Amino acid sequence: MEGLQLKNEFDYSDKDFWDISRLVTEHSGIELPESKKSLVYSRLVRRLRTLNIMRFSEYYELVKADLSKGNEQEFLTLINAITTNVTHLFREHHHFDHLKEHLKLLSQTQDKINIWSCAASIGAEPWSIAMVVHEFCKENPSCKVRIIASDIDSEVLKQAQKGVYEVNPENVKANPYLK
Repeated sequence: MEGLQLKNEFDYSDKDFWDISRLVTEHSGIELPESKKSLVYSRLVRRLRTLNIMRFSEYYELVKADLSKGNEQEFLTLINAITTNVTHLFREHHHFDHLKEHLKLLSQTQDKINIWSCAASIGAEPWSIAMVVHEFCKENPSCKVRIIASDIDSEVLKQAQKGVYEVNPENVKANPYLK
């Protein structure tokens, strides 16, 4: 359904949004609801400028053609542009309290525990998990835990490999793991 077009610097229609949304979902599993239409526009305009492309339909065709040739580079650039990476150590503190309780229960029935942190961004969440697991394993020496972290954004993965994080002084006061 062709709705109202946004009045923008670049030609961007509902069809363009849905084409890009479908492409992203098919190749990454990320779903972009209609409410993300303006986000997609704002996140991709810089790329269109760089490529000197004035229509989103042309950009869509470029990405689609590259993928059909087995070249994922432009698609990864698109994914890096539209994904949001908000994170810091112990961002949702109550989740880690829940993790401690869950580790206790799992360790009673499993020899090895696997934890997967998907959409891990720059790696602050897996490091937070590792700190909780480390404390748990000190109290339970037979525990064996493997943590795997992944993210679809190749730029944040580069940052995650460094393993360097800024810590808010207020968070240090409230969190025993950060002392």
